[in-house]
Amino acid sequence: MGWYFSYCTREQLVADIREGRDGHQKPLESAVRGTKVWCVYEQKEVGHLIVVYLTAYDRQADQAGYKEISEDMGPYESDCPVGWFEKYPTTYPASLEWRERARASQKRRQEITKRKVEPGVKFFHGPSKVEFTVVEPYHMRGWWVVRDLIGRLTRSRTGTIQRCMGDVN
Repeated sequence: MGWYFSYCTREQLVADIREGRDGHQKPLESAVRGTKVWCVYEQKEVGHLIVVYLTAYDRQADQAGYKEISEDMGPYESDCPVGWFEKYPTTYPASLEWRERARASQKRRQEITKRKVEPGVKFFHGPSKVEFTVVEPYHMRGWWVVRDLIGRLTRSRTGTIQRCMGDVN
């Protein structure tokens, strides 16, 4: 379960994983989410198996690498395309548990992104739960100017505000 570094670029690594080159099995389907590559493989014993490849780049060695985690290992990652769960069934118990956690995680993320950010909205952020109030949109898309309780202005991302809005009592 270690990391494997042997590629020149991350793009080359992702292409090899998605195309089934360089020792990788050709996946039925694949998706890239940030630095993760999700793939579905046909497995005779359990049906279908979803695998996540965590990718990284080592600047000193000038190489990209990956760590492969299959769903039966219960990965921490949960941003897999949930449409795959119905399309590619499995019977392995550990996989079923992980798929339920991934569905629940996606449902929570959808509820969070529905929260409307607009001027006047209050939220708590940081380890000491400092209260902030949204003032106005920042000039960069996805950012907002916010004010803390003593009047200092700063900026915050829309996603951070949406996550922290659930902490308001």
